[in-house]
Amino acid sequence: MEIETLREEIDLVNEEIIALLAKRKAMTKKMAHLKKERQLPVYDGNREAVQTEKVRQTAKLHHLDPDVVEGIFSDYVAYCRREMEKVCKYSH
Repeated sequence: MEIETLREEIDLVNEEIIALLAKRKAMTKKMAHLKKERQLPVYDGNREAVQTEKVRQTAKLHHLDPDVVEGIFSDYVAYCRREMEKVCKYSH
């Protein structure tokens, strides 16, 4: 395999990752509207703890460093939470 071909494949995977992040963000926006409607807090510590553990386990299954993957997800979840707070105009 040539370097350029592999780089093109990597670029495609990057595009897929970004598309999935956009899809996840759109889903969290829908969640924000539901939470606002039901007057629920944006932050759910129990849910995030469970999800963090799932992310770590999934990373291990794919032979990835769970600390690195957790860090990536933690940053992205924090970003989505800030976006949700903008929709909800409150945080508990």
